[in-house]
Amino acid sequence: MKNILMLIRTTSLIYDDRVRKEAVSLSKMDSVNVMICAFENKSPPFSLSNVSIFRKKIRLRKYFSSNKLLIAKLLEMYLTFIFCVKKTNPDLVWLHNFESVGLIPCFAFLNIFRKKKIKVIWDQHEMPPEFFYSNWVGKYFYKTLVKMASGNVMATDSRIDFLRESCAIETKIFCLENLPDEVFVNHKSNELKSEVVSWLNGDDFFLCQGGYSITRGFSEVAKAFISAKKKIVFVGAKKQTLIDCLVHDCLKEEVGKYCLFLDSVPQIELTDFIDKAIGSVIFYKKSNINNWLCAPNRFYQSLARSTPVLTGNNPIFVNAIKDSFSGVIAQTDGSLEKEIKKSILFFVENKESFIVDSSYVWESQESIIIELVQSTI
Repeated sequence: MKNILMLIRTTSLIYDDRVRKEAVSLSKMDSVNVMICAFENKSPPFSLSNVSIFRKKIRLRKYFSSNKLLIAKLLEMYLTFIFCVKKTNPDLVWLHNFESVGLIPCFAFLNIFRKKKIKVIWDQHEMPPEFFYSNWVGKYFYKTLVKMASGNVMATDSRIDFLRESCAIETKIFCLENLPDEVFVNHKSNELKSEVVSWLNGDDFFLCQGGYSITRGFSEVAKAFISAKKKIVFVGAKKQTLIDCLVHDCLKEEVGKYCLFLDSVPQIELTDFIDKAIGSVIFYKKSNINNWLCAPNRFYQSLARSTPVLTGNNPIFVNAIKDSFSGVIAQTDGSLEKEIKKSILFFVENKESFIVDSSYVWESQESIIIELVQSTI
């Protein structure tokens, strides 16, 4: 029996679908025991069959706000993870996110004194900070860290190609695309809550998941919908300051008429909105390479549920739907309100004509996971 321990810092496991999918896929392998040790801000009920879960909270957060003593909080997390590794004695540690990078040299150092060596897979959900690919010092450290890991994972081939070219990386990097799994694809959605139905009043609406962000064009998207007089529902970690700025720039009555702002819901409950929406709105501004080369979960979630998308002109969106009529690509990355409005109106005029490619499913990635683990352990 091989023990695999996943380490992650996340808002909450209930919202982190990539971790859930990877853990479930790993648990399907023969003679594998999967464990998750997670630092969370919130820990509502969450469990997975055949997966042991250790849920932690950063104690220093009780006494210091989120932007204070970051180094101390990171050190607390690292030490807790190291103790968890010592307690569970895994054959393989699966590190999530870039902020876990310091554990790679830590485990390499510990291996000097351990008879059973710790193998590490580094799963980078996002691109590294710009420092690591914009100057020779950062490139050297990043290249070294990738080489030190027993296995490396990223979410898109575009990001891998960019980092290979910019940092001259020769180490193999596996691509695990963030596709929805069969549980999500086949889930029976429920009716929307009465307050949402009441607000819609029988009108069509668009959905914007996780769109409360300047880099995701929140203001431009909202203003475009108000100008086009079409309804949009935002679902995600609500940022009241952005909403207040929108209300300041537009008539409050117009904002309330065409924009509905909701908080985050568990991933599986997004199907309630996806299935009822006529389209999903997804923009990532070219403010940084991480955004520009992003292949967000919500993009594939919508397509997998046969809901067309309205996106920016990012290369991954263009490549994914260029050979099908799965949605509309706006002539902007989300920076131009007028172009977003044009795409909204074109979308509505053609809403009966979309033929959505719904073939995107996580289970197609499981052979890659098997290859990755077998090549590492």
